[in-house]
Amino acid sequence: MRPTGKPYFTAPAKIEEKFRESIEAPAQELDIPDIYTVYLLYSKSKNMYKCSWCNTNNLPNKIRRAQRNEVADVELVSRFKVESRVKARAITISNNKMADSFKREGRNEIYEWCKEPEYLYVFERWDKNGLRKETSELVT
Repeated sequence: MRPTGKPYFTAPAKIEEKFRESIEAPAQELDIPDIYTVYLLYSKSKNMYKCSWCNTNNLPNKIRRAQRNEVADVELVSRFKVESRVKARAITISNNKMADSFKREGRNEIYEWCKEPEYLYVFERWDKNGLRKETSELVT
């Protein structure tokens, strides 16, 4: 006997249309929680950059400490949000290894200042508040 009722197979034209719509749809922005931060500092007097990471709540203290202990004119250039401590640390280490500004002394990890580091392109799209520059320009 032949089955009765609607056919349950979708026509190939409809499948192609849905596929085309899904490709043309804009990508959704990921909502990353602002728990940890990978940040970029800049000193005008040294003309050097420093990449590091911390808990987002501790960022103002880190900047003040850098101004007090290292260089007085340190300023935050850019930062981006990271959801886990392990990921923030790994990103920072790989950035600093890329610029040969990472040292390890025993258990201590040292991120050094460097001139025109290769990792600057990573921070180009981000502002001081951890928002994409296109998004933050529309908000202000």
